Amino acid sequence: MSQDDWDKYHAVLKNRRFPPDTHLILDNEWLGGELYHNAYAARSKILDYALVAEDQIEKCLSTIKEKVTFLALFTNGFHWHLNELEDFVFFYFKGIHFPGDPFAQMEDYDVKEKKIQIRRTIDHFAYFRRPKTEMQPNKVIWNVKLPCIPD
Repeated sequence: MSQDDWDKYHAVLKNRRFPPDTHLILDNEWLGGELYHNAYAARSKILDYALVAEDQIEKCLSTIKEKVTFLALFTNGFHWHLNELEDFVFFYFKGIHFPGDPFAQMEDYDVKEKKIQIRRTIDHFAYFRRPKTEMQPNKVIWNVKLPCIPD
């Protein structure tokens, strides 16, 4: 079941919670509230999963010197998209947000308020897209790249 967060999206716009150089344009008549909820929730969960993975890496692999770690994330292609993961990957590896990342200010606030320490021990983020009607993923990226900053 999808959650309609149109009021939250409207409040974020009104309170200028998106960076000034970003635009997340949604329409209430075209699932805007649901799309906002999906994007916001997915971005929050990606951070949560990264922190859990870092804890597991520390517990299980702290004594291993030569290791390569992956965090594999799965989507059906509707609830969140590759570009959302790319924005997070940029933040994860660079420590700053990609210009135009609509969730930059909210994520910075959350990290600061919760005193989250990101250890950056994940080497690669993998992306798997499998629509609900498919048996196998139809897109797999084992090493999600950072988006390029335009000149």
